[in-house]
Amino acid sequence: MRTYLKWALPILIIALMSYLAWGFTTKLHLKQEAAKRVQTLPHFTAQSVM
Repeated sequence: MRTYLKWALPILIIALMSYLAWGFTTKLHLKQEAAKRVQTLPHFTAQSVM
């Protein structure tokens, strides 16, 4: 049982850290893409109906 825990716990911690890092980088990439799209929006003028 002790040998199992010696290997399982570090692997579990590494897997959790990898998952969190992957999630962070994915969100960061999506935010960067959104910022790039906002910078390339065309200029327009809003006119009222009245």
